[in-house]
Amino acid sequence: GGRLGFDVDNGIKYIFGTGFDESHKDIEEIDLHHEHYGPDAIHDVADRHRGKSREEVLHERRHTEVRKEGPKPFGWHDVHPLDGGRTPPLVVHVAPFFMDDKPVTNRNFAKFVKSTYYVTEAEQFGWSFVLSSFVPSLDKNNNQSQNTNDQQQQQQQHHQHDVDPEAQDWLAIDGAYWRMPEGPGSSYKHRENHPVVHVSHRDAAEYCLWLGKRLAGEREWE
Repeated sequence: GGRLGFDVDNGIKYIFGTGFDESHKDIEEIDLHHEHYGPDAIHDVADRHRGKSREEVLHERRHTEVRKEGPKPFGWHDVHPLDGGRTPPLVVHVAPFFMDDKPVTNRNFAKFVKSTYYVTEAEQFGWSFVLSSFVPSLDKNNNQSQNTNDQQQQQQQHHQHDVDPEAQDWLAIDGAYWRMPEGPGSSYKHRENHPVVHVSHRDAAEYCLWLGKRLAGEREWE
């Protein structure tokens, strides 16, 4: 929808956390007992701060369940074992923001590097992870007709590279970075309009800073 006006809060409230589970259900049940108001009162999550007395707020803060493992540092939250999301979920408010509707391409990133002489972290480390099916030496015989010797040779080549223990299909390839996506001998040429790869969070942040932009926050991504 369009913007309502600068005199109206155009942000949204939503339940931030893991996928729909019992804790989301609890929030929605409690939501029925709070007043909805504002420009999108039908769809917005109700504001829990309206209608609560000072005593009610203090009671909630003082009588929450004490963790057996002791206090946690400021900003701490648990991680859901299935998807890594935040648990328990909570209601958050996100102000309006703009986001690019297309990914950063190799051509875009090349302009950034040419202008700033930036060196990515993959270049500094000297290696990066590559999906095994994209490594030429591992994919050349990847078809149903390959014989047992070919399969054994492919497995031996696979074991020559370090593997992420939590993601067996990702291989640590020396010399892989955004200009050589599959490692030495490969090139991003003829793929200028493909999304750039081997870019770390810090690399992405530096690119955004160069453009006068920033990365989206976790709640904005949600």
